[in-house]
Amino acid sequence: FEGVNVSPLNQGHDELYRGGGDLKWNLPREEGFDKISFRSRFKPDAQYLLLDGIACGSHGHRDANCLIRFTDNDRVWLVDDSYTEGPFLSDHNGVLVIRDGIAEAMSALARLDAVVDFDEVGITRTTLPDHSGVDWERNVVWIKEKCFVVLDQMKAVQPGNYGFRCQWRTLGTATLDGNRLTTRQEATTPERKDAMHLVVAGDVRASFAEDREDFGGRWRGRYEHAEPVVNIHRQDTTCELAVRESFTFANLFYATNIAEPHDFGLAKIDDATALVTGEERMLTGMADDGSTFGGVSLRAGPFVLRQQSLTAAAVTSLTIDDNSVLTSETPVALSFDLRDRKLLVQADKPTRATVLGEVRSLKKGQTAFEANGIARSSFAGEVDEFASRSQQGQPATEQGARTTPANVSVAWEFDVGSAVHALLAAGDHVVAGTQDGTGLLLDAHGKPLWRIKTEDRINAISVGDLN
Repeated sequence: FEGVNVSPLNQGHDELYRGGGDLKWNLPREEGFDKISFRSRFKPDAQYLLLDGIACGSHGHRDANCLIRFTDNDRVWLVDDSYTEGPFLSDHNGVLVIRDGIAEAMSALARLDAVVDFDEVGITRTTLPDHSGVDWERNVVWIKEKCFVVLDQMKAVQPGNYGFRCQWRTLGTATLDGNRLTTRQEATTPERKDAMHLVVAGDVRASFAEDREDFGGRWRGRYEHAEPVVNIHRQDTTCELAVRESFTFANLFYATNIAEPHDFGLAKIDDATALVTGEERMLTGMADDGSTFGGVSLRAGPFVLRQQSLTAAAVTSLTIDDNSVLTSETPVALSFDLRDRKLLVQADKPTRATVLGEVRSLKKGQTAFEANGIARSSFAGEVDEFASRSQQGQPATEQGARTTPANVSVAWEFDVGSAVHALLAAGDHVVAGTQDGTGLLLDAHGKPLWRIKTEDRINAISVGDLN
């Protein structure tokens, strides 16, 4: 149960639900997964993060590629507990997408692209394909017992004007100060000063709202350490994207108390790179198109470059000071620690690669090599270079050029009489459910076609052909 563990998608579950619901079934079962857990120790005071891979099931929520739970220091921090009042993507810790004013049906399965688990670092990459016109690639970098960095890269597969909302839900009493949401749980042990810190980097509009009834109410009487309040933290942006262009949300989170007084910050350098600051400076990001940091050239997926180590997933090449460390046609994971000159290479299947100048046959799993020929003693110069760029305010110019106000115009408006709690687009019709229990069917021009009055609030809507 410790480290990074993947629970595969059960074949019987997949066969039972495949093709059903208002979902896109665009992945075979073998490419998906059920859950991924990150756990430093099997103890309640250790870090634990859970990532969901499916949006289907008889009681399934639309939360593929979403983070379900984060706990640390014997406290629950990230939550998505709900039933009929919160089954949609907007009720979870994920990214909502609108393209040209329209949100499409969600993909049923997230794809498992990479999993890395070394002693000090864990990395995953999962992708929700064709998520309203983008591939939502969620890259999680875990610095064990310290912090998590989540880089959500939205890669356009269709051109359009996009609205993105990255959403987080924390439990406790929250304050938003600039780009940092701090959530405190001091109901039972105020002397411990337990808190979770969520830091967003980059040019997004950040806000949060408290929920004490629908979602917070589920914690009332069930959890003693915090006020029963769920804080819904929203990060919003709009941009015009051509095919293969992207936008990335960069977030970092961690928990603290008197016994573990961590301090981290995050600065977005460009659309593929972010700098972790505070008690330890680290460079993290994605190097799929190839990246060079000082004397380090890397082609890989998600990575983290620390003062004395480099860890990366989906690596096809690494060069340090003109010395070829690894080249491989099949992507592999690696960890290179300058402290003991040990290079660990992790392959998902038997693979041939050139490692430290020699062609090697790699077995499935991890293979260790001595890298005494690499004279480098530190990556501090590379990290400091990006720290300097961050301090000089040099974020990606591409991002600034692409970010535009939404160009979606209002086609029609209709007053439903009270707050809308459920909304669904079904073909050229719109179905709405409201606070006062009214259900409405509207046509494409906003004309009401059908109305029903129930005894209580309508929390969820589904449509189907009863014939």
